[in-house]
Amino acid sequence: MKVLYVQERLNLNGSTERLSSQFDQPEILIGRGGASHVILTDRRVSLVHAKFLQEEGVFYVSDLNSLSGVRVNTSRVSRAKLATGDIIHIADIEFAVDIAGDLLTLTRRVAAQGVESSEDIAARNERALQIESYIPRMRVLSLASALVILAGWFAYPLLRGQYHSWSSGKISIGHKVIEGDCQRCHASPFERVQDRECLNCHTMTEHAKGFGDFAAKHSHLSQRCAACHMEHNGENGLIVRDSRPCVSCHGRMNDLAQDASILDVVSFDSHPQFRVSGRDRDGKVNRISLDDTARLIDETPLKLNHAVHLKAGLRGPHGPQTLQCKACHQLSPDKREMTPISFEKDCRQCHSLGFDERLPDVQVPHANAEGVYSTLFAEYAKLILVAGNNRPAPVPETFRAMPQGTELPPTKELDPDVRLVQLEAREAEKELFTRTGCFLCHNYREKPQSEWSVEGSRYMIEKPNVPHVWMPKASFNHGAHEEVSCESCHENARKSKDTSDVLLPSIKTCRECHVGRERTGFVTSDCVQCHSYHKALEVPREKKIGISEYIHSLSR
Repeated sequence: MKVLYVQERLNLNGSTERLSSQFDQPEILIGRGGASHVILTDRRVSLVHAKFLQEEGVFYVSDLNSLSGVRVNTSRVSRAKLATGDIIHIADIEFAVDIAGDLLTLTRRVAAQGVESSEDIAARNERALQIESYIPRMRVLSLASALVILAGWFAYPLLRGQYHSWSSGKISIGHKVIEGDCQRCHASPFERVQDRECLNCHTMTEHAKGFGDFAAKHSHLSQRCAACHMEHNGENGLIVRDSRPCVSCHGRMNDLAQDASILDVVSFDSHPQFRVSGRDRDGKVNRISLDDTARLIDETPLKLNHAVHLKAGLRGPHGPQTLQCKACHQLSPDKREMTPISFEKDCRQCHSLGFDERLPDVQVPHANAEGVYSTLFAEYAKLILVAGNNRPAPVPETFRAMPQGTELPPTKELDPDVRLVQLEAREAEKELFTRTGCFLCHNYREKPQSEWSVEGSRYMIEKPNVPHVWMPKASFNHGAHEEVSCESCHENARKSKDTSDVLLPSIKTCRECHVGRERTGFVTSDCVQCHSYHKALEVPREKKIGISEYIHSLSR
């Protein structure tokens, strides 16, 4: 990288002095110390204050944790892209930027200077002879006295072993157990708490991991855990419930990173339409807006008709009944989420997998297409071969045709009763997969004849892949809405006849009760009400043991 550093000094007589230095280094350091390439003598400049670097043909300036900071066009930055015409301030020193190809020119303009006159020289020499010039000013003496008193204020408790005077405030209840072990968090003296100390006990969740991956691509976005979770404030600060930290990034995602796929959100009032995670037939998950009706299709290969299930007087196992939503959609024990629907828990009581009136208490297994035929064969074998007195009448010759007209190959070595068991089992299998049982809810496919076997099933079921969570980026508390009818939010459920219908409520429905800013008669909703940055994860056992040993050591 090539950098031309130019100093321009305008004298009182109108002339201009110009001094330039050129550097050809991977990066150029600016600061007050000797390790810097460009040395500035201003007291407000840190020893290593900032650096200039070039990445993929683009010039950047980065702040190196200086005290007075770096400003580009009046805005303080940690890292910024440079362009011709930009004005950079390092402390009170101003640089003008000019970029020509691979050359970065930094021009520093210095105020006009005059030539010292003989009268000024005489006055300076006279002041040097006066004793008052060697006595510090009253302001300096006052400041020194204050520093001595302040040092004593901190030194006295330190010498007496009373460290509470050094604490910035009350520690939170969650960290009370390690209150006496400052080094557990403050690993290095006079250094801010780093993420590695937090992760010694806490486990990073998916949302936080996603932020970490995003920040790793954009180094200027790096944030410490302690930037949001501020300790020594009691219970105020450790668990952030204010939306402002969220909006500080999510309100300007495109400004932070051009490749951001997350939409800008400032408040719930301006929140974009909800997006759901739809899964296509190949299993790929896509984020789809509820407004995108062309793509908003549930690709689950399952036959589910809400209109039929919610019809009054539906035939049930104990007579006519009228189902409600909660008959299938049941709350979890904590009443926050819905438990996944399963055949055994929610469907079997109405949808039987029986196959023969002679075997009223026998059903084929669910979710095991390969096990259907073996179950059928075993049950018919018990019926025909074992219970001989209940043996059915001989099967006519026409019954020997297999599905799709394929003739059963001659099996002279088989006992006629065994062959009858096979025919009964195959016919029942065909009925279940193509007309009743499995067919009512699932899409099936008949295997090619080349894959047929004597013991195996001849049909396959498309795996349902029913999505349990449609909005993984948000948390909705169903228990908090338990007094509200399901259909007030899922308003099209009673009319839906196709599994492809996505029956989730849009943001318009939520805004009938929720608002971003406080308003009478509405629920004020901020970011943390629907989005959780961290989920409650249990502390691993090995870390619990370490804390327990620490507590035990304190009691000795």
